[in-house]
Amino acid sequence: MASRIATQQDIDKLRIPAMPEISPDGELVAFVLASADVNSQNKDIWIVSTEGGNPRQLTAGTGSNTMPRWSPDGQTLAFLSNREKTQRDVFGNNSQFETIAPSKEFQVYLLPINGGEAVQLTNMKGGVLSPRNLHPLVWSCDGTQIAFLNTEQLTCDEKQLIEEKGDTIEFEQHSKYSHIYLVDVPTGEVRRVSPETLQVWEFAWSPDNQYFAVVSSDLPLERSWHTSSRLVVFSSHDGHPTVLHESQRQVAMPVWSPDGKHVAFLSSNYSDRGAVDGGVFVVPSEGGSAVELSNTHIASTRYLVWSDNGTRLLSTATEQGGMGIAEIEIDT
Repeated sequence: MASRIATQQDIDKLRIPAMPEISPDGELVAFVLASADVNSQNKDIWIVSTEGGNPRQLTAGTGSNTMPRWSPDGQTLAFLSNREKTQRDVFGNNSQFETIAPSKEFQVYLLPINGGEAVQLTNMKGGVLSPRNLHPLVWSCDGTQIAFLNTEQLTCDEKQLIEEKGDTIEFEQHSKYSHIYLVDVPTGEVRRVSPETLQVWEFAWSPDNQYFAVVSSDLPLERSWHTSSRLVVFSSHDGHPTVLHESQRQVAMPVWSPDGKHVAFLSSNYSDRGAVDGGVFVVPSEGGSAVELSNTHIASTRYLVWSDNGTRLLSTATEQGGMGIAEIEIDT
């Protein structure tokens, strides 16, 4: 076959796998297959054996189906989708509606891995928030609950001002906080668990699901993450926050040790939210001084995972424009 220069149409036909998630038993990988066409919003979830073979498509239709997350027993996939149709009142008098698809809001869906239709679990106004490059939803260890983020909605007056194209905008006077919510998987009941006036940028659920480690700030302003974010911990039952770490450096990506006694996190002076390349710190989850593990490292760490026995951290790190994988021994 004769070679030729690739066209934009050729590139748009490419399919890109992303967001891989290995099942608890290590036998399957769920992933998202998306078009390289930047104008395409269609994304679907597939699975394939970790031994290789032909992948199997799990979702189809219009809209985006993303962020697959395995239940602890490996029997169900939770994922985010905007497949739900929305309607617009054509004449403003409830006499005729126009169907608009897909919705702009992403909700949590559940899909039985052995067959069956996906079922919508949440119906939150504003949908589920997907923090930049971070986990948008987390299963509880017993598979009965899912934690996720949602942002406060505009008031009726604020919506009316926008619809009427009002000129008066009160800068940073009516900011909307992002909160942690729990949805009960059997019933679909939703409740907020983070304090009303605490901005949650990202969170990690403790191994026993009793506590949340949260990157937070007093105000939900983008500059607040850069200048006044801190690491706090609070009970999933009473929501009273205790500061674990606070400094002039940005804080990101908290991860609990398997025994729940420590929280590792990243901190940096030059990061962007959701793309932190920085130093590795560990702090006791009950309070104490944070210890930097990477002050002699040349590389800047981007992602952290604890080993099962809690003695090491597995990380991806950048160094002089390249990226690699490294292990960090906690004791040394």
